[in-house]
Amino acid sequence: MRAFTTLRARLPGWWIVGDFLGWWIAELRATLGNLLSATRVRGSTQFYLHVNGGELIVRQLRRSKLEDIGVLARAAEGHWSTTLDAGDSGQTDPAFAGATLTAVLPASDVLVRKLTLPAAAEKSLDRVLAIQVVREFPLDPRQLYFDHYVAQRLRDTKQIVVHLRAAKRNQIEALSNWAVGVGGRLDRVCCLTEDGETSGNFLPRVSRGGGSHFSSLERGLAIAALLLTVTTAAVVAGQWWFERRQVDAELTRIRTQAQQVRAQWKQIETESAPAADLARLMSVPDAATILGDLPDRIPQDTWISQIEIRTPATTVATLNLSAFAPATSTLVDELGRGTHFQHIHLIYAATDSFGNHGDRVQLSAEWVAPREANKTPRFPRGNSP
Repeated sequence: MRAFTTLRARLPGWWIVGDFLGWWIAELRATLGNLLSATRVRGSTQFYLHVNGGELIVRQLRRSKLEDIGVLARAAEGHWSTTLDAGDSGQTDPAFAGATLTAVLPASDVLVRKLTLPAAAEKSLDRVLAIQVVREFPLDPRQLYFDHYVAQRLRDTKQIVVHLRAAKRNQIEALSNWAVGVGGRLDRVCCLTEDGETSGNFLPRVSRGGGSHFSSLERGLAIAALLLTVTTAAVVAGQWWFERRQVDAELTRIRTQAQQVRAQWKQIETESAPAADLARLMSVPDAATILGDLPDRIPQDTWISQIEIRTPATTVATLNLSAFAPATSTLVDELGRGTHFQHIHLIYAATDSFGNHGDRVQLSAEWVAPREANKTPRFPRGNSP
């Protein structure tokens, strides 16, 4: 921390950065309060209680505007009532239970002292002001609640101007007890400034200068968090850049190998084209092949009178047969049992009129070559990457 203090003292713009961060924190707090008020979640209903002598003027924050609700009178025993005065009978009693309450003290109920202190006193401002309150205020400090904020920083003289304010303890405790009685939450007791704005918080549990300056520890933690964020972002960016380079290099290598394989495929297809054409030519059946296979499929006592064979190169070979057979069914069955003759179509069948005790048959069939003869070299065809 000593090194951090030395570094902070040497930075010329540190005061400006501190003021900016203080203003930024205050703006964030105000924005969060407005957001809670707009969303109407539990606890977001906010009432302002303006102390005016023995009365409490109740105002509600609606859509960033304060609307007067009514006036709460103070009883003889010193406690404020929880219902509005009879003159405001037309108004509905506000629901304080679960609401956020802000008490506003008039300027006449607050004592203000302006102190000019050395800038080094800001490191332990609470302890310094605890000594100053005994000298500056005529009342016993146990009868008062205090609030302070750094109003100005004098860079030339290295001093700070602190506004030290005090309010009566019994008045604030009475407001706290009344808030507990109605079920509300008193989170702030402030005062009106000369400009009509609310400022400060006299409740003892709230930090006096939380929205105006940071302590040395808070500044150190903020800078450490900022450095960690920047370091994390740099590490993530470096890792992304490194992985991206690795992925690009691997994709380039795969693309090069794929192009080489594709070129080899094309070369093999070009060199094997004559062999493939010869294989396809050799696989086309001719009439001699079909006639060589036909006697094995003709039953005995069958005489072929006419045969016509067509062997085109683009379609299957066809066979038109006219014969005299003992029985038409026997001839058709024998041809169909083989693996070469398929799609047998009987065109004509009649009993022989010449007394041969048989049938005169005319049929057509397709001749299919064996599967081994139909196999031709095939090579992969893929799209170039």
